[in-house]
Amino acid sequence: MKRYKSRIAISLEAPERTRLEKLIFERKFKNLSQAIRAAITEFLNKPELNSKTSGG
Repeated sequence: MKRYKSRIAISLEAPERTRLEKLIFERKFKNLSQAIRAAITEFLNKPELNSKTSGG
């Protein structure tokens, strides 16, 4: 199955951008997109998000 990427635009406060750039500088991520994708994936995989039932 082919996976497609979508583009989105976000606005970051300066401190958030600086923290992400520091992670890139420390070679934790290759670029901002990779860092943001990792953060979103981690957030979406949180158990408390996945355990809630709809229809509450």
